[in-house]
Amino acid sequence: MKYIVKFIATVGFIGFIPFASGTFGSLVGVAIWVVLSSWKFYPLLVLLMIAIGIIASDYAEKKIFHRDDPSEVVIDEVAGMLVSYMFFKFTFDNKSLLILILGFAIFRFFDILKPQPIKVIQKLPGGIGIMIDDIVSGIYTCLILSFIGYLFKIKMIFF
Repeated sequence: MKYIVKFIATVGFIGFIPFASGTFGSLVGVAIWVVLSSWKFYPLLVLLMIAIGIIASDYAEKKIFHRDDPSEVVIDEVAGMLVSYMFFKFTFDNKSLLILILGFAIFRFFDILKPQPIKVIQKLPGGIGIMIDDIVSGIYTCLILSFIGYLFKIKMIFF
């Protein structure tokens, strides 16, 4: 059980990369978006990733790593990136590439600097605390990308 949870929470052990593990976790989220964003069940995938992330990161924090918000847990970055791109499909054109690059940069900005209220909500206990700051960073990123999409007339899924 611990091995499976460790595999999930660290996203295939990517969280054990000794430098920039959050960045590598975010890149996995980008890759998942590129491959699966056209799937009609993408929003359900995002919700499932969040639910699994809360459970796995909570267990990993308490039973595997025995410390608050372990840096090896990167499923939160994957989920945050998936939320960031929620309103967009990757279509292998320049506009999608723009959204990909900006989304990654904006998300990492919020995830690293943690402006308010992200800094406060990450202090929630357990898996919720681990996941929620990245989900909120993803929501902020999604809102900014939606504004950029509107300005540049980039097709969005829901608008």
